[in-house]
Amino acid sequence: MLKGHKSTGGVLNSFWGFMKKSQPQAQKINKTVTNPTRVSATQFQTPDRFKFLYSYASYVHHGPVRKPVVNSLMDLTDSNSNISLLPKRRLYGNPFDTLSIKNGDDAMIVSPNLLGVADGVSGWSGEHADSGLFARSFLENISKTFTELSHQNADDLSRITEADLRDRLDLSYKESLAVMERDKYKGSSTLMVAMIIDSELKILNIGDSRIFIIRDGQIAWTNREQYIADLCPEQVGTTDKVKLPSQVVEFSDFHLEEDDLLMLCSDGITDNLYEDELLEFINSHLNKDHTNLGEVCHKLMIKAKSVAFDNYCVSPYVEKINEIGNNFITGGKLDDISVCLARVVMNY
Repeated sequence: MLKGHKSTGGVLNSFWGFMKKSQPQAQKINKTVTNPTRVSATQFQTPDRFKFLYSYASYVHHGPVRKPVVNSLMDLTDSNSNISLLPKRRLYGNPFDTLSIKNGDDAMIVSPNLLGVADGVSGWSGEHADSGLFARSFLENISKTFTELSHQNADDLSRITEADLRDRLDLSYKESLAVMERDKYKGSSTLMVAMIIDSELKILNIGDSRIFIIRDGQIAWTNREQYIADLCPEQVGTTDKVKLPSQVVEFSDFHLEEDDLLMLCSDGITDNLYEDELLEFINSHLNKDHTNLGEVCHKLMIKAKSVAFDNYCVSPYVEKINEIGNNFITGGKLDDISVCLARVVMNY
């Protein structure tokens, strides 16, 4: 997220396919694998009319761990974290096929009813600076508290209000602060969460991570970016503990239809690729029945990465810089890259 980076490389790690049966485990470096696990519908059926079939891809640019760390939220081990998140990761009512991905300073959460991206802000310094840890903990706690809310109201999902979601968002934030403060870690992140409640999509946005809802080959809805200063996105974390997420979050609702397509991403995608590029790329690479989301995710991430390392291109990021500084530079933006594609299907 820091708006100027060293030209150090990262390690590509992408994950293809839909949720097929296998044991959840952290994925190895430089491997393309099938998204783990699918649990029988009778065991962990969510109460909603729709669900997501998802795939995702990621590229690490920041941090000492040069590969994404992927865990099922039912895992009982977490060997790559600086501090144990286990008490927060054994989730009530959460399906096995919920995955948490820490990708440098980015984090993603993917599941049949909730998707999220949090982009850790890279401006923190010092031994205990770890925005990626905050981003991951925040998303995992949101997954836990929001899923509990859905299951507690399974008999009448219309009871869930925006006020309920705001309360759960603040609770997730406070639990994440407790994780950070216990060992004096510091950091902050943006947030983009999309959650299915019956046939409605609830969207929560803080900062400049993005969501695109595509219907019939066109962008039906997208969010606006939130900034608090030039090139500085809105964020929450240990920066200002008085500022609760509920005070800055933007809520949106979207009525879903079967076969809607969602793309969630960090600015590692949208700082390097224009919206019309994204739409054209997705439309031209998806097959007719939209069953190759993993392949499209992987190729989209590769395309954004190639622009990021191109010193002579014109990108959305340098256009912002040129507009602010009244000058002209070229190039992409080196950053962590996180992208998730999901298709809306009936939840039988």
